[in-house]
Amino acid sequence: MKNIFKTLAIVGLVAASTTSCKKYLDVNTNPNQLTSASPDIILPQALAGTAAMSNTFNATYGSTAAGFMANGGGVSGFGDVITFNYSSGYATGLWSGTYDNLQDYQYVLNQTQPTGNSRYLNAIARTMKAFAYLRLVDAYGDVPYSQALKGTANLLPAYDKAEDVYKACITELNTAITSFKVESDATTINTASGPLGSIDITKYSPVTGTGGPGSSLSGTGLNMTNWVKFANTIKLRALIRIQKVSSLASFFATEKAALENNFTAADVLINPGYIQQSGKQNPLFNSWAYNFTGQNSQTSYIPASFVTGFYNGQKLTDDGRGRIIYRTYTIQSQLGSNASGTPINPAGGQWYTGPLPSAPANTPVSQLFGLGVMKGYDQGQPILLAAESFFLQAEAAMIGLIPGTSSTLFDQGVTASFAYLDKDHLMNISTTRNPVTEVATYKAANAASYLVNYNLATSDDQRLEAIITQKYIALNMLNCDEAWNEYRRTQYPRSIANGNPFTYMGAATVSNLSPRADRLAGRVLYPSSEYNFNSANVPVINTFTSLVFWDSRPR
Repeated sequence: MKNIFKTLAIVGLVAASTTSCKKYLDVNTNPNQLTSASPDIILPQALAGTAAMSNTFNATYGSTAAGFMANGGGVSGFGDVITFNYSSGYATGLWSGTYDNLQDYQYVLNQTQPTGNSRYLNAIARTMKAFAYLRLVDAYGDVPYSQALKGTANLLPAYDKAEDVYKACITELNTAITSFKVESDATTINTASGPLGSIDITKYSPVTGTGGPGSSLSGTGLNMTNWVKFANTIKLRALIRIQKVSSLASFFATEKAALENNFTAADVLINPGYIQQSGKQNPLFNSWAYNFTGQNSQTSYIPASFVTGFYNGQKLTDDGRGRIIYRTYTIQSQLGSNASGTPINPAGGQWYTGPLPSAPANTPVSQLFGLGVMKGYDQGQPILLAAESFFLQAEAAMIGLIPGTSSTLFDQGVTASFAYLDKDHLMNISTTRNPVTEVATYKAANAASYLVNYNLATSDDQRLEAIITQKYIALNMLNCDEAWNEYRRTQYPRSIANGNPFTYMGAATVSNLSPRADRLAGRVLYPSSEYNFNSANVPVINTFTSLVFWDSRPR
């Protein structure tokens, strides 16, 4: 068995990780294709699908919107990406891929119950359904929910208000948490094995931590107490996002009173057993470093000036993380720039810092392993970092949502960020790295900055700025969409409209068509397929002014 979550794992299949076993319309019947399967066979591939979608939200969408990535020199044809004037043809995979993934989770839910022997499968699917829907709402706003995922029973689902979907997802998480906490009487649910294994949950007590295969291990995904922590963390993120939404004030107060102070302290990764084969590598590494043959995955993108300013001294000095994330600081540019001299992407990408195939030792393709963001083809795909969890808790403690010391949680978040980058593809801390020492060096190098030394902050505004800024840095090329969400909610990290690309996130001055005051994107439009086939239900919106309900920027 391979680990999927470092302390929260599910074993799954890589095959068809971005496709569903079920489609809305099957005109023809293929006698060689499964029309039904047991839920514990579907759930692993659904998790693998979520991992693939995390890369889509992270790099395809969030990285450019939030100032992490720019186009390289000599490359054109970026369109919506560099103008921020999103069309209905932009990033449509966010929509179609998520709903395809949701179909699988709904299938598991339809085949199981929140009580009885299948409660754990039901609770996992329920948690991941809420996770996927919340991510979809954060990109699109109103989405089909109550009438969706019904297959041919409803091909034209109505749209639910985004606020209502948020409430429904939090309620689903509550149900899942309750199921996780009750001991199941299940014997083996399924022991069928595919090329890379399958879920195998037997009788397990989340109270005593006994029973079940691998119950004493940290990485099998069978410890339901870790699923509780993960579900609670997703719930905390949702509650923080709606904390100032007046229409949800009563709901927020009720959920605040019932919120458990029990959150993940581990990097939540999905790893169905990635291998060096076509379509089976880690999606992040495969998209932004090397493909399975060792060829460059892409040469079109390089780091944006705005994010590199947090490492190279323009805003903060962070040589420890900077040199482990980026191959060199000199390759960066403004999004939208294609002027003479704009750097191009190096072989293997700017985000891969391991040995190169052309190194003196002629490193074999199978040994392309490093630290930082691009660790190797078999690395787990992060869907929620420990650093993000600690920063969520730091803000929650600051506003009184949970007990705890905000400064301590902030420091834990910074340390967790260094620790993740210091781990290799097997998630072991490198023997040449020491996160605690690196954090001390980081604090000393930025001794006068409250963005690094939290106790220097003199107001809640400064404390929030420090938390969100460090979260932004921690999410660099890992979960960029979450950093973009947090910018829209808080307007941090601070973007100063002074023309300096290192301090101004909206500095894509060559091609930026955004009329917004911050010169940034507004929101993603619904895909053209919705306007073509579900026109009676799809909302009429404007990409710059129809913002997601929790977005605090001016409409």
